[in-house]
Amino acid sequence: MAATFHIRSEEVADYAYIAETHARAFSRDGAIGEVPMVAVHRHRRSFDPDLALVAELGGQVVGHVLFTPHVVHVGGESMHAVLLSPISVHPEHQNKGIGSGLIEEGLKRAKEKGYVFSFLLGHKTYYPRFGYRKGMFGICRINIALSDIDRISSCTPDNVCERPVQASDIPLLREMWSHWYGSVDLAIEPTDSIIDWVSIARNVRASVMTQDETVIGYVRYQTENPADIQLFLSKDEEATSTILCYLRSRVKAALASDNPLVLSLQVHPDSSGAKNNITVPFQVEMNRWDSCMIRILADNPSIEAYCDGVDAELRPHGLVVWPGEFTLC
Repeated sequence: MAATFHIRSEEVADYAYIAETHARAFSRDGAIGEVPMVAVHRHRRSFDPDLALVAELGGQVVGHVLFTPHVVHVGGESMHAVLLSPISVHPEHQNKGIGSGLIEEGLKRAKEKGYVFSFLLGHKTYYPRFGYRKGMFGICRINIALSDIDRISSCTPDNVCERPVQASDIPLLREMWSHWYGSVDLAIEPTDSIIDWVSIARNVRASVMTQDETVIGYVRYQTENPADIQLFLSKDEEATSTILCYLRSRVKAALASDNPLVLSLQVHPDSSGAKNNITVPFQVEMNRWDSCMIRILADNPSIEAYCDGVDAELRPHGLVVWPGEFTLC
């Protein structure tokens, strides 16, 4: 008779075995981003050990799943949701129902704790069996031609600099975030912890933008691709134009001949920031992905209306800006 597995909350003594499981399951080209990503998740103030589960088989940890709590905005309402990521099963023990058991137990606990929904980016044929609905979000960008930024009057901003985020910056950054993302469906609200504002990966730059030493915004992007802005904030219309001009200069300096002459911002076109602060023309890029899924856990008219509206293509999908630790994967 095959041994049965047991699911329980993770403990500190499990950490090395959990890391080993993720490394064996996800190792590709020598990279194991899930291992440090889990460590960063554990350092979040919202981390809940009841939602970090291991599967034991014969006294050995052979599987792990993490559901991380976040505050997510939907339909103008802030609600508590959990992000499923990562999940892994030791390669020698796959196809035994261990992954399914971890997910089902995690969803059960999240529902009991009152979380409204769970969301993830995952395999489009695997997760629907647990009630996840496909195509609930995806790509959402506005693309600005560098030639249009060139037309901004006085597009040679003086004394504009990038510097590291300081703890004293965070109240102003959160205020800017509310303007740019607070009314956007599926926006994950950053906390007042500096972990949400700094770069976890060395190839990702997270900077406060200043002019004459006054904070005017914030940007996050990969250093090798400054044309793709993962998070963009500014305090007003003038600051927006100033930062766009600065970024235009960075992109032109790094531009290869085969790169498009476009600055891409992960900003929803319906956001207050896009509508009120961006004065140059832009093109909207919106594409839903089947791999972007939501599982509703509680009766809530806002999330139900969102999912039904997106499914019926009567409502634009929302924008998930992934937390910084996901740049490791």
